[in-house]
Amino acid sequence: MKKLSALLIVLVLALGAIGFAACGETTYTVKFDVDGTQTEVTVTDGKFEMPADPAKNGYVFDGWYTDKDKWANEFNAYTEVESDMTVYAKFVKIDVTVKGDKSAEENGAALKSAVESAKDGAVIYVEEGTYKTEAITVDGNVSVYGAGADKTVIEESADALVFIEVNKNVDFTLSGVSVKGKAGSSSNNLSGVRFGVDGDDDNDGNLVVKNSKFSGFTKNSVDVNGGNAVVKNNVIECASVEGNTSNGVVIDYSATAAVNGNSITGVKSTAEEWSATGVLVLRNGKITEIKGNTLKNCESGICISTYYDEADDKTALMEGAEAANAFDNCETNVKNEKKENN
Repeated sequence: MKKLSALLIVLVLALGAIGFAACGETTYTVKFDVDGTQTEVTVTDGKFEMPADPAKNGYVFDGWYTDKDKWANEFNAYTEVESDMTVYAKFVKIDVTVKGDKSAEENGAALKSAVESAKDGAVIYVEEGTYKTEAITVDGNVSVYGAGADKTVIEESADALVFIEVNKNVDFTLSGVSVKGKAGSSSNNLSGVRFGVDGDDDNDGNLVVKNSKFSGFTKNSVDVNGGNAVVKNNVIECASVEGNTSNGVVIDYSATAAVNGNSITGVKSTAEEWSATGVLVLRNGKITEIKGNTLKNCESGICISTYYDEADDKTALMEGAEAANAFDNCETNVKNEKKENN
């Protein structure tokens, strides 16, 4: 009888422990829908694995969304899941394909021509290959998708202050490419993508830069002046030469941006009068969301600067930025730069 009682006590305690552990977990199910075919992913205590990007012949995959056909609310690895839900794959039809089967220079000339002569709203798919070209100017609504940052390489052939110049008041998407500055350049003032006009906040356009890699740029890899921007899931490797100050992502002149899931490394200044930062917001710029970035070997990982603000400016950085991102060997994780008399 005593042995039976002891056994029952052990069993009750074990069941209680299991019940307590189960009660401690919060689980939800996310269904990923690809044209009606669904894959379920379990979210446990907010943690989950995103599925591989789906493919569709003649289209490019452009993300997961909670609102099918409206495509306004994107779902990604940083979305907070608070209930069971279904998200839908968005595909965009390809209008123009640029082939990468010739010399790097011939490929580059074809790419430059395709982008600069594109019809309004065109979707350009750039096949695997190396595309070596002079600076590219984007003057209309266009989207450029590559085969992946490890497959489609767009390389600068000559020094230019800006490699990909995106004029203001246009909508431009760049995804799935590697963007490289000119090899061996000693210039200390080279930028990768610049959106809008430096010094001008009159920009109603939209910029999306995602799933890409930037390397070899000695000033700003992604420079946003006015308008709205999404910069996500990129690898940015800043370059250093004598006299330069490199920044990864700059949100400037009243731009509003979400900066998520990027890996930014090597942000250093060799100019005594300037400091360098992985993600910089200034001059009435606003970063409304900044999550899941990894900032490594940076002077400042993230910086909000009100140094240049005028009376009506309200430069802003999402609260909790330090806790929402990872920092490795940065001199300062999050810096608040002000004038001494502010």
